[in-house]
Amino acid sequence: MRKILTFIFACCAGILCAQTDTEFDCGTQEKPFDITLRPDTTIMPGDSALMWAQGADFYRWEPENTIIKTSDNLIYAKPAVTTSYTVTGYKMSSDKDANLVYNGDFDLGNVGFITDLRYFSPYTATSGSGKGKFTISDDVQALWKNAASHKAYGGSGNMMIIDGTTTPNSILWQQDINVTPDTYYAFSAQVMSCLDSYSQGQYALLQFSINNTQLGPILHSPDVLYQWSINYGIWYSGSNTTARLCILNQNNNGNGNDFAIDEIRLEELGNGACEVSKTVTVYVEKRYTVTFVNYDGTVLQSSLEDFGTMPEYKGDTPVRLDDGEDTFTFIGWSPELTSVTGDATYTALYHNNSDKMGVTVTIPDVCADDNTLDIQMTFAEEIPIAYSVAFDAKAVAQGFLPKYEGTFSTSSTADITIPLPKDAADSTHYVRPDCYTLEITLTYKYGINYTVIQAFAVRYPSWLILQRWNDLFTLRNEDYNGGYTFSSVRWFHEGTPIEGRGEQGTYVYVSPSLAYGEAYWAELTRADDGVTMTTCPFYPAPMTDKTEGGEFIEPFVTVTPTVLSKDNMTVTVETNICGTYFLYHTDGNLLYRKPFCPPADNGVFTIDLSTYITDAGVYALVFHGVEGTKTTTKIIVKP
Repeated sequence: MRKILTFIFACCAGILCAQTDTEFDCGTQEKPFDITLRPDTTIMPGDSALMWAQGADFYRWEPENTIIKTSDNLIYAKPAVTTSYTVTGYKMSSDKDANLVYNGDFDLGNVGFITDLRYFSPYTATSGSGKGKFTISDDVQALWKNAASHKAYGGSGNMMIIDGTTTPNSILWQQDINVTPDTYYAFSAQVMSCLDSYSQGQYALLQFSINNTQLGPILHSPDVLYQWSINYGIWYSGSNTTARLCILNQNNNGNGNDFAIDEIRLEELGNGACEVSKTVTVYVEKRYTVTFVNYDGTVLQSSLEDFGTMPEYKGDTPVRLDDGEDTFTFIGWSPELTSVTGDATYTALYHNNSDKMGVTVTIPDVCADDNTLDIQMTFAEEIPIAYSVAFDAKAVAQGFLPKYEGTFSTSSTADITIPLPKDAADSTHYVRPDCYTLEITLTYKYGINYTVIQAFAVRYPSWLILQRWNDLFTLRNEDYNGGYTFSSVRWFHEGTPIEGRGEQGTYVYVSPSLAYGEAYWAELTRADDGVTMTTCPFYPAPMTDKTEGGEFIEPFVTVTPTVLSKDNMTVTVETNICGTYFLYHTDGNLLYRKPFCPPADNGVFTIDLSTYITDAGVYALVFHGVEGTKTTTKIIVKP
């Protein structure tokens, strides 16, 4: 079946083959060989390059991620950037023992493999016997009596002669073989088209696979009648120790799907088969126009730059002349310079030396029991790259660090969030309400700094105010307000002083009732240092009648469920009192607070905690009732 050619060759002790100027050591390979590649080529972005190799039996290309294969010696490469490809060519070993397939030449007959086809004895089958049959013989006439005589590959021995099936993905041939891990193999077979219907384009279509993984594209039998051609795929064994080799039928047309297979092989590459590696480069011509312009659109520099390079302005420093009132300093380019990916225009950016960089700073009201001090910043012009915040000595004495530092992203607005010092063990101990000062230093590119000095107030928590009835609330005393004694108290409703009974005392009585949902607060003057500061707003809610039929009704709060998952963070609250709920982390940090009142919700309402809780852990949901009760529920959030 195999035609053995004799050549003079030198044997080598090693496994791999090496080419020298004087001789070529190939192990069992009979003849020196070389491979020829298409020369280096250049393509435009988005195009593909046809590459080919000649001179070997098998080919393996690397890297594979930008290769579009048609066959292993003829491929298309579509790299995004200039890429060098290495192709390794292998010669099929002439050592019969190098083939791991049992009875791959079919000389032992119909044994050693699995097939979905029906077997017919040679010279007994006819064209009328149906599709999906095969025989093992030395001549195609064994299956088609009227065909011309054509022999197996190499001129002698047997072959597998197939009248193709119309069943999709039928197994034409299959065999299990032991293999070595981390090794490249070539799975190949010789294929020949039989009968003349191949001229109608009805070739045999074959898919090689190993362990149910396809090897390359679907292959077809030769488009020349009765001509043998090798079909193959390259496989890397990885951790596998066995390989299920399979050749599948992919042509479901019964007409013309007539062919023969011979010399099925699985052989280890680089062990008994010579190999030669060469490299070819596909250059990607990626050059784009990069333009630098002044503030008024005047072109300062224009050049063609390669893809992926960093543009560089090489001219004199851009200048913006004084306009009689303002002077300007060049501070960079807009947008910020980035690697070239297409045509780009950069405009010179200047700092107006007479303005304040267009910076607006806002610090919302801070309650002493809050978690953070939030500094809100808006930038009308250039965005600074970094900041530092320094606190005055009075704030540092209250637990603020002397300095906080950070960086900004490219946004016209940004927040600086600073933890508010507090005693985690005692929620009544917090930053002393007072007026403080901080200094923000903003750092811009090219070393320009800009400083903003901002005052901010830390107010008393709203829970210092306790609602007693629907028409009365009072101020907690020093046993419950954090230890403060006040020399004077003044009450406000929506910013207007409350006139009349109790407005200067520790309680307020409003007839006929308080304005529910509207803001009340107290202006407090401490007795020890004379500092005057207000509380955060308090929002009264209607209180329920706690008596029915003259009997006292115990206030209650129930929360379900208390064990939550990240997929369901909603709790249901049932209560008969009004008040405010507080959500704390176990470290004492207050995450959220909100007033509630059951009459408006029929005594039942839900809270979605997912907005405030981002991590698994243990939390506390604390309810402060307006009549003075306090209920704490432990909430567990599972990962």
